[in-house]
Amino acid sequence: MEENIKTLKDRSLKNVMIPGTHNAGSYEFGQSRLDPRAMLKKYVTCQDETVFNQLAYGIRYLDIRVSHEKVIRSPEKLWIVHGILRTEVSLADVLLQVRDFLEATTHEIVIIDFHRFERGFEDHPRDHQSNLIAKSRHNEVAELLESIVGHHIHRDYNGYNIRVGDLIRDGRRLVVGYAANRFIREANYYPRVRHLWAEADNTSRLQDYFERMMCMVSGFEATSAMAQLTPTTWGVIFDKYGGLRKMAQDVNWIISEWFQEKWWSCANIVATDFFLGNNLIEVSVEANQRRPPVPVRRFTSFSPTANLKKRRRRGLSLTTNDSKENDPKDFPEEEDESMWA
Repeated sequence: MEENIKTLKDRSLKNVMIPGTHNAGSYEFGQSRLDPRAMLKKYVTCQDETVFNQLAYGIRYLDIRVSHEKVIRSPEKLWIVHGILRTEVSLADVLLQVRDFLEATTHEIVIIDFHRFERGFEDHPRDHQSNLIAKSRHNEVAELLESIVGHHIHRDYNGYNIRVGDLIRDGRRLVVGYAANRFIREANYYPRVRHLWAEADNTSRLQDYFERMMCMVSGFEATSAMAQLTPTTWGVIFDKYGGLRKMAQDVNWIISEWFQEKWWSCANIVATDFFLGNNLIEVSVEANQRRPPVPVRRFTSFSPTANLKKRRRRGLSLTTNDSKENDPKDFPEEEDESMWA
């Protein structure tokens, strides 16, 4: 971003094209065929570079999934997972790599999106005990975040309409999207990024989905086109696809073409598996240079005091939401993703 700051500084995060990685923490440097878990790992591993290396190459959006579980001979309890399957990468390790990158740069912005919380974070609306446990464990995540990268985190008051230049000027260049903000509202993290997820195991279905959804824009949201193929459960059981690396090879070559020719003008985040198999980093740089300037709408702070003052001036009720601003419909629910997403 530093090399293109003049192009990007007046644009909001939701109005620039950002290269990302799907399941960024599910990485491994190669795989031994003698490993008894090799069959399963090839449907768990999504990247072959560490998080630091992903950022060094130019990735700026990290899709993260977390579980809370005890592991023999490890003090860590927070782990990176792909669906229900745990990796050998801890959340602390990922955050340390993000911190190292931010402290090695001055103008680079990183979005880390805690998109799903899996095993150990279950909560049920009518089960008070499970809610207490979930809240405690989300507090553990927040405490870890604050202890490692807290001084880099930008707090959310304007949603993803924040300008790139404002993030850099504030000196807090880490945006944390969080799927369960209701448990840790005081942290003021951003909402999770909305995933455009096709649940497609072939390129035709993936393209059809993107044709319908890619240029739909709504409210405060940032959106990520999840530009990878998703295996079916039966396909994994019978090894129909040969693993996620093989699936990425089948689609990565065409993804770059799609976003260079079709959706360069409206795509926001684009996340892929095994990102070195495409050139979306270069495509994103080119797309942002080609796009005309987009005026950034200014939104009132989400802070309770500011909103109360605004409502008094407008003569609106202080207890009911009769204003359309910040309407919950600006944040539509996503469809449930499969365990292989």
